[in-house]
Amino acid sequence: MIIAIVNSKGGVGKSTLAGNLAAWLAEQGRSVILADCDSQQSSSEWIREAMPEVRVVTWANPDEVLEELPPLRNEAEFIIADGPGSQTETSRSLLMWADLAVIPCKASMFEVRALAKNTAFVR
Repeated sequence: MIIAIVNSKGGVGKSTLAGNLAAWLAEQGRSVILADCDSQQSSSEWIREAMPEVRVVTWANPDEVLEELPPLRNEAEFIIADGPGSQTETSRSLLMWADLAVIPCKASMFEVRALAKNTAFVR
């Protein structure tokens, strides 16, 4: 299963959620790959320190995502994809292959307004 964690806003907890979800699944005995597609690469940096046994891949552009994400389905039960903080072609590439999209957001009016745009983007 490919789980894409996306939001056009930065600072909403995408990388934190991606890292913690990957770690939790690994602790449950599931095979997991963390795909870090955010230029800051916070989730891959964190997981390498916290749980070095979790495999990490990093992709810098949408073409890499389109070509390299689908074959990973055969290598792990779960691929947790940390998306960039923008509505980029990389986000679109992740969503194209995702079985599930998670859109973290904070409880504020700014986030609620952005959520409508993000939902349309995901659709």
